Amino acid sequence: MLIKEEIIFPILFRLGRLAPFGWLKGVSPLPVIPLYHAVSDSPSPYVKHIGIWRSTHRFKADLEFLLKHYEPVGLEGLKAGKKTKKPPLHLTFDDGLKECYTTVFPLLKEKGIPATFFVNSAFVGNEGLFFRYQCSLIIEKAEMEPEARKALIAWMERKKAGQSWKPFLLSVRYEGRGVLKDIADELAIDFPACLQHQPCYMSLEELQYLEREGFTIGAHSIDHPRYDVLPLAEQLRQTRESLAFVEKHFAPTTRAFAFPFTDFGVSRRFFDGLGQEGTCDLSFGCAGLKRDVAPKHLQRIPFDENPFSARVNLSKEYLYFLLKAPLGRNVLKRGW
Repeated sequence: MLIKEEIIFPILFRLGRLAPFGWLKGVSPLPVIPLYHAVSDSPSPYVKHIGIWRSTHRFKADLEFLLKHYEPVGLEGLKAGKKTKKPPLHLTFDDGLKECYTTVFPLLKEKGIPATFFVNSAFVGNEGLFFRYQCSLIIEKAEMEPEARKALIAWMERKKAGQSWKPFLLSVRYEGRGVLKDIADELAIDFPACLQHQPCYMSLEELQYLEREGFTIGAHSIDHPRYDVLPLAEQLRQTRESLAFVEKHFAPTTRAFAFPFTDFGVSRRFFDGLGQEGTCDLSFGCAGLKRDVAPKHLQRIPFDENPFSARVNLSKEYLYFLLKAPLGRNVLKRGW
């Protein structure tokens, strides 16, 4: 993984700026499915310190480039494998963040671009807060207020944490997320009050309005765990309940689910179990341009984890697809 992230990808990003894009996009027949989270003029404190944000200027440039080279299709068309004159494109947005309503929706509506918004059932309407966004709020307060930073460092010393404060916070995982509530109490951070003062998520009414305007709403688990650390039964529960939430509050013609974090390590038993229940028509990972052995499961390309343009991100993906082709590594295989 380190070789790929620290050596291969940087080289491909550089090469991607040089290769002719018209030739590159012929390398793969797969639909292009970008993944975004927050889009705004400046990052909110919820996303500021965890690296999932796209500036409005960059997002507008992405749209211009994507519309030039691809043909937008709705979720139903994506599921059906709709024939298009240009390679098919479907935009996706995870977590149901407020910026999707205030910034993304007007831009997509103006250009007539379909998209799917994937939501966590526990967080819609600001009823709860994803632990990574809790982490970002704590970092924000520690950076802005010296006394809060001192209190955090003192807490860590008492707990013998053995790391500097920011790497420690960023290392917290779903299964250990309770520590963030302890730290928030220590620093007098009230998460519900923060959500009331500055909402992180869209309300149910806003999401329903998006659906009436022609956009689709999908499921994204209950509270955003990493699936490869969950037992199969909990993976299925998180998925079933979030899909049921979408069915209850919306009218999806295609029942869709997007994995939180990653679908890495999710077994064929999960997909077989979900398929037998018939509760999900299409699911999504985020492994880039790849096929998947699981039927009706598509991979997306994260676009907001780096500052590079859509062209550079896609060029890297096409070059990586080309690099792996002789090794037969463009199909994501799954164990049982």
